[in-house]
Amino acid sequence: MAAPCLAHPHTIPGIWTPLSPMPSAVLDIYAAPFFDRHVGAQTDKPKPFNVIVTAGGASSHARDEITNQVNAYDPVANLWLHATPLPEARRQLALVAHNGFLYAIGGYSMSEEASWRMQTNCWRLETLNDVWRPMRPLDGPRAEGVCHSFDTLIHIIGGRAPFGSANYSRRDHLDTDQHWAYDARENRWFQLAPMPTSRSSSAGAVLGKVLHVIGGRSNGSGALTAHETYDPLADRWSTAAPLPEALSGLTASTLEGKIFIFGGAQSTDHSTIVSDVWAYDDNEDKWRPAAPMKQPRRYHAAVALEKAIYLLGGEGRSIEGAASNVLDRFEA
Repeated sequence: MAAPCLAHPHTIPGIWTPLSPMPSAVLDIYAAPFFDRHVGAQTDKPKPFNVIVTAGGASSHARDEITNQVNAYDPVANLWLHATPLPEARRQLALVAHNGFLYAIGGYSMSEEASWRMQTNCWRLETLNDVWRPMRPLDGPRAEGVCHSFDTLIHIIGGRAPFGSANYSRRDHLDTDQHWAYDARENRWFQLAPMPTSRSSSAGAVLGKVLHVIGGRSNGSGALTAHETYDPLADRWSTAAPLPEALSGLTASTLEGKIFIFGGAQSTDHSTIVSDVWAYDDNEDKWRPAAPMKQPRRYHAAVALEKAIYLLGGEGRSIEGAASNVLDRFEA
């Protein structure tokens, strides 16, 4: 049963509700809202989105077990639906809805000779039971970046990229500041202004006409508090109020005119997984604590739909632990 979570007077209250668990436990995932015309009741005025989709992921952060499974959650029926699997198993695969299609981009594949081989693929899906169709690939392998549909383009910001010719394991990759955009009308990728801070495992959200990138980690320096914003009209980056605590492996979404940050890991070795929730008000350029999650999580996903944010999967309390199949709804 849902109940309000209350803390000290400066904490933003919220209601957490457990929902139908995911079909399988998974971490290292992205999720996206999507509209599928075959789901739910048909009306003359369909809602912009009616399902939440996840694709790929891993069963454990330590073991080399990844999936090509694609699932969709119907929040009206509180049911999970199976969708067409990815052409290949991936983890940290960027997933984004754009112009009526679902795009899956980059990520890591695994094989006997390469445990973390970064990829360039870009696939597109029209309906949940359609075929994934190849689009123009990235100009270079990418994973763990922020991905958003914003200002008529798909943006891939930061993440990790190979620093040399090798691309077999995480030792072959470095965090990057690169900012790539995809124009679906022309099926082409091009570069925009790089992010001031090279980083991966950060969180991203769009608020108004600005894209925010928050937290993450940078080339072995530990978790970050960095908060930077991108103005697409000026192709320019600025800084905003830093997170009150350094976090990597966190996730974010926008609700009621605020950005909410969920979970992540603290400390240099990323060993402390938290249940903390923070809310950012761009009018005041300030962060406030919000009602915490029921359990610590990192490498999970967040999606806003209607008047709630849905938190999916991730890794729980133990470092290098197993994935979770938990689905929770947050209402502020």
